[in-house]
Amino acid sequence: LFSLVTRSNVMNKGSPVAFFIINSETLFTISRWLLWLKFECSFYSKRTMINCSVTEMDVILSTFGTKVQVLVFYWHIRRAWEKKLA
Repeated sequence: LFSLVTRSNVMNKGSPVAFFIINSETLFTISRWLLWLKFECSFYSKRTMINCSVTEMDVILSTFGTKVQVLVFYWHIRRAWEKKLA
């Protein structure tokens, strides 16, 4: 499940604007969805928060360029680190 939430500068609150449900995380599928949002809905991301996924990172950077700030959930980083140490 991918959720797209935007923040209002006026109200300073987030609102969900799009959802995308897929059964596998592939570069092609996610890329098509983000490109559709970008070109058909004029969506541009300044900041994106993701799970610890190389695929998501690659798609976001290739779609929106390197100026987008990609944030990774701390919990996922810590879990990946602990799994490597175990």
